[in-house]
Amino acid sequence: MKFKNMIFGALALAFVFVMLTPVTKSMLTPQRCVKVIFLGNTAVGKTALLKRIVGECFSGDYSATIGLDCKNLHIGRYWNDLPEEMCLEDNNSMCLRLFDTAGQEEYRATTVNYIRGSKIAIIVFSIVDKGSFEAVEYWINFLREHEDIGLILVANKTDLPRENWFANEEGIRKELGTLALEFPVYFCSAKDGAGVDDLKINMFCLANDLQVIPSFEAEELRENKECC
Repeated sequence: MKFKNMIFGALALAFVFVMLTPVTKSMLTPQRCVKVIFLGNTAVGKTALLKRIVGECFSGDYSATIGLDCKNLHIGRYWNDLPEEMCLEDNNSMCLRLFDTAGQEEYRATTVNYIRGSKIAIIVFSIVDKGSFEAVEYWINFLREHEDIGLILVANKTDLPRENWFANEEGIRKELGTLALEFPVYFCSAKDGAGVDDLKINMFCLANDLQVIPSFEAEELRENKECC
């Protein structure tokens, strides 16, 4: 009898512990997962940008991605970056699975395998590396050869001094030409987080087949949410 009482007591304590333990984001099982792939030349800051998107701290230490890396961004009613009118209904949640690919040419064949099944592609270039900008069209064609999916262009490293045609955002849009009209373009800094919240809003839109919001409108939505 004494042994049974001890068992019941232990079970009761375990039940109380479970009931009182707060639910964390990692404990929530998303109802839907959406695959997002990051493409672009090496050293444009894809890894640092991906880490900033999921809330990790920026690190200035650089090491090239070998093959592939993956992180999860959980979205639900608790996601404060999302304007109220765009929140998921009830207690629904979703997970954006963010795949960080290597930019080196020797890994292109491997990258193709991870493009399949993606719903969103983020093509990243650096504002201080014109070669990475000139490669944007290559990456778009590379993507279209294998998958027809939603696409966002990201000009990264806006915290760095700009020179020549990179002097302002308008100059970059002008150089992009029709690509700037065909795809949303976001100007971000993985270092200080500028533009990242607006990028996340657009990723949410594409994941849910919603109309993509131009960058200036996304910023206005977020500012309105913060002030009210």
